Amino acid sequence: MATKATKRAPARLPRLEIKPRELRWQCDPDTLGFETTASLESKPNIIGQDRALHAIRLGLGLRSPGYNIFISGLTGVGKLTAIRSELEAMDLSRSDLKDICYVHNFRDPDAPLCLMLKKGQGAPLKKRLLDLLRIVSEVLPVALQNDTFKRKQAAIADEIKKRRDEMQRLLEKDVVAQGFSVQQIEYGEFTRPEIVPVVANEPVPVDRLASLLAQGKIAQTDYDRIQSAYPVLSRRLDDLLAAARELQHELDHRTADLERKQLSPLIDYAVKDIAEEFKYEKLTGFLQALRNYVLDHLPLFAVPRPEAERRRIILPFQVNVLVDNTGRTEAPVVIETSPSYTNIFGVIERFASGDGDHATDHTAIRGGSLVSAHGGYLVLNLIDIFEEPMVWPALKRALKSGRHVIRGFDSLLLMPIASIKPEPIELDIKIVLMGDQWSYQQLYE
Repeated sequence: MATKATKRAPARLPRLEIKPRELRWQCDPDTLGFETTASLESKPNIIGQDRALHAIRLGLGLRSPGYNIFISGLTGVGKLTAIRSELEAMDLSRSDLKDICYVHNFRDPDAPLCLMLKKGQGAPLKKRLLDLLRIVSEVLPVALQNDTFKRKQAAIADEIKKRRDEMQRLLEKDVVAQGFSVQQIEYGEFTRPEIVPVVANEPVPVDRLASLLAQGKIAQTDYDRIQSAYPVLSRRLDDLLAAARELQHELDHRTADLERKQLSPLIDYAVKDIAEEFKYEKLTGFLQALRNYVLDHLPLFAVPRPEAERRRIILPFQVNVLVDNTGRTEAPVVIETSPSYTNIFGVIERFASGDGDHATDHTAIRGGSLVSAHGGYLVLNLIDIFEEPMVWPALKRALKSGRHVIRGFDSLLLMPIASIKPEPIELDIKIVLMGDQWSYQQLYE
């Protein structure tokens, strides 16, 4: 027969009992060893992360290409604080920083040239070229009105005119001797000289000769003579017109040559002065091309032009300074908190042209944080990068190649678009990525 088990009370262990007053810990101020926290020195580093901080310092100090940093940790543990404090504690002094500029490419206007100048030279170069444009625009019209130049120009024009008049005189003499004349015939808005037979002291179109012959107003022998001589004289007139065009080309060429000789010393001096100031081989080549552009297009600068045409004419004189490191002595540190495609990689803006279409040129190139951080450090949140279209693949391409090409970007299609293709920028940058275990796993895979 089963019996009901007796329920026992739990055993009491006095040594394990906790008194109510012991449930709350209280700090004894006398054991701290200071009066106020104002007398304490703060710890410069994050506590308990010595290995991680040492790794960050090592990574930041390596300037060789391809050595970038990834910092992994939970959100809120102080990854950004750690990297910022380490960068602030480092000696970031650099004397080899560059100014990054884009200029016109005379060989291929759709591929602007990238100039990597010494720091502080970008803005002065921009000013010097604008000064050169002002000199050309102001001095050229005055130089072309010089009395000596005008006498030489008139002498060339007179010589060409005499040669043309002599050829015309010889032809007209033969034309009159064979019973023809040279008449100006209208073709719509244009006129052209034509050989026309003269019958009874009156010029008569060739297509009317047959009717005159039928009417007996012209003899058969005269008709045959005119029909035989007309093709020969017409060919001689065509030859004369061709020779006149050649003479006009010669006049234009010799006048342009005279203008070049008149103004080339001034242009050469100004260009040489700029080249000696900056002493950069690539810039010297650009300045030589600019010099040839001016001398080959002197008439464009001689008189005022409409605004749209003037903008096209002066475009080669404009320098687009993307990065100006004037006065900077330390490597730049850029913390990009909004890593969209255009914010990181820049963009090529477009503007409305005179015909209502959209156009662009090297002055519309805008650099992003990848360019702004050139020679220094760019800090990015990897999770934010994954959320932005096209950013992560483009960043990987730039880091692998060590070159960055700024492209147009359509904000509606969320993708790069066809536009001008600027010369790539050689990258000198260290990337610091921050993420968590999930983003690290994405990189690993």
